[in-house]
Amino acid sequence: MSGENEVKSPRLLSLDALRGADMICIIGLDAIMAAWAACCPDWSGVQAVAQQFRHCAWEGIHLYDLIFPLFLFISGVSLFFSLHKQLLAGLSRWKITQSLLKRTLILIVLGIVVNGPLSLPCSEWRFASVLGLIGTAGCVAGLLALWLKKFISLVFCCVFLLITIGGLQLSIGELDHSHSINAIIDRMLLPGVLYGGTMDPEGILCVISAISVALIGYLTGFYLHTHRTAPIAALKVLLVTSLVLLTLGYLLHWTFYPAIKSLWTSSFNLIVSGWSLLLLTLAYYAFDIRKWSRLARPFQIIGVNALFIYVAQAVIDFNSIGNRLFNGIINLYPNAQFLLLSLLVLILKWLILTWMFKRKIFVKI
Repeated sequence: MSGENEVKSPRLLSLDALRGADMICIIGLDAIMAAWAACCPDWSGVQAVAQQFRHCAWEGIHLYDLIFPLFLFISGVSLFFSLHKQLLAGLSRWKITQSLLKRTLILIVLGIVVNGPLSLPCSEWRFASVLGLIGTAGCVAGLLALWLKKFISLVFCCVFLLITIGGLQLSIGELDHSHSINAIIDRMLLPGVLYGGTMDPEGILCVISAISVALIGYLTGFYLHTHRTAPIAALKVLLVTSLVLLTLGYLLHWTFYPAIKSLWTSSFNLIVSGWSLLLLTLAYYAFDIRKWSRLARPFQIIGVNALFIYVAQAVIDFNSIGNRLFNGIINLYPNAQFLLLSLLVLILKWLILTWMFKRKIFVKI
């Protein structure tokens, strides 16, 4: 994974752009689609597209169900380049381990803050969170990569996780909210309030299961780096791999092991990893090989400060700010007020991120 004479790899524009495209779905595009659907209740095409911006009730996968796992997958890809850079700089594995653990703790705390409110007693807090899952799953994937080192060993870990999670979920309890192994473990071990009452979609077994997605991301970064002198050939392999993951995942989903985001079933992990790998392959070809940087820039602006805007919109009421700033314009179109407000608020967020980008203000952990 390291070597003193290796040339430092450039930052992948595709990672920032794809992360930004992913984030735009939850910082405004979802609200725009919901408002558009409300304005056009009789347009079946609009309703069908808007449905993709809502989570599946339980089984199945919509576009909106891909957002969180895609971000985790991208984090896994970035993790490889981060660890590789630190090792080339001469940092010891123990030092990097400490850094990974510190970052995870910060993300767990931020996740609790985003969940809020933090009223006393703390038994009323929701400790499981999106940021906590990303931090913990990414940390474990990083520690495995750091200490096992070999590509094939990490592949084995990933396969072992997928098979073990599948075996547990299919053999213990039922695949539902209350009786799944996820729910049993969460009620037994997870403190505080559970998001679903009987289980948490970012609960203990979900975190363990999600490690496989982070690992697949890490392995993707590993493969891209080691085959950087023949990028087209590498992308062909990644394309085939994505199709294999999708085929296997959907076969499991359509037969006996449904894809359920709230449980992070192994079939769900395979499907979202397949889509994530396919999207990264296309983005890598467009932005890092063909160098279509102008097309990437609007998304890159969001992607480099994804953590900032995610936390900011959780603690800042951008809709109230938008109403105050754009009330006069919005009132001109009474039948599309929410649609116009959603669009203007998204533009406002993007302008803030653009200002930060131009001044090289990047909030990272």
